[in-house]
Amino acid sequence: MKRMFLFFIQIAIINLVNAQTVHIPDTNFKTYLVGNSAINTNGDTEIQLSEAGAFTGTIDCGNLNITNLTGIEAFVNLTKLWCYNNQLTSLNISQNTALIDLRCDENWLTKLDVSKNTALKILMCHINQLTVLDVSKNTTLKDLRCYENQLANLDVSSNVALERLDCALNFLVNLDISQNTILKELTCGWNQLKKLNLKNGNNAALQVMLAKGNPNLSCIQVDNVANSNAYSNWAKDAIASYNTDCNYMSVNESNKTKITLYPNPVKDILNFSEEVSDVKITDISGKTVKQVANSSKNINVENLPKGIYIVSFKTKSGNVVSQKLIKD
Repeated sequence: MKRMFLFFIQIAIINLVNAQTVHIPDTNFKTYLVGNSAINTNGDTEIQLSEAGAFTGTIDCGNLNITNLTGIEAFVNLTKLWCYNNQLTSLNISQNTALIDLRCDENWLTKLDVSKNTALKILMCHINQLTVLDVSKNTTLKDLRCYENQLANLDVSSNVALERLDCALNFLVNLDISQNTILKELTCGWNQLKKLNLKNGNNAALQVMLAKGNPNLSCIQVDNVANSNAYSNWAKDAIASYNTDCNYMSVNESNKTKITLYPNPVKDILNFSEEVSDVKITDISGKTVKQVANSSKNINVENLPKGIYIVSFKTKSGNVVSQKLIKD
């Protein structure tokens, strides 16, 4: 009886210890945390809930081939999370409400919810697979880098503290920074922009503006045309001009048919959902790497190096369209 009693006592102690430790299934992530003396303050082989809750510094676990960040939810007072260049396909930071700096770039994230992270000032989520990014709750955000994703929409009207925005290499059609009066740097090139409103009453603060690679953008709305043309660090396509009123509201695009590229990413044959002509492929530096003038529903891109490109083409109705292409 005494032995059985001791056995149950041991089981209870083990369960109590397990209940007080953080579940961290990814070996690489756990190795990093256990090896960090600022986190693992008692020097054992586990991370206690008390240790995680007490930590207020930076978790820098980039470049560690981590596939799962489960356990991060226990770090409720964490202020900086740098998990860049890993193999993450999901990231739950809903419990990390003290975060001011999140760098989860160069992963495989398809969605990212930052609605609970209202203290964020820096968000770097570039080079992922995001199709949606809602930053409406992040009103203190100063630096947003979301380039090289698959975003079709981006609303930054609530981000009045924003100073830097890099949203290049997405599928954006419309971008409005009229509420971002202290923005200093904007990079929005190689999208599918048809509307770009820079008119915020303080264009003089916008030290860098790069909007090249948007062949469907003919008018950019600004504070002052002469000043915009004179800014040395502003760059646009030759087809685009600056205007104080682009009359965007009168543009009717409802009857235009979206042409699909597939597969994308592509290895050899790139198909179009309908016949197109004057196909031009450029790399991210703007260099033309392939041109096909004849009408066709597919082209061979097998000889292109792996990377990200912009494909421009003319539809049957005469519209020039550009889309992002990923070459495997």
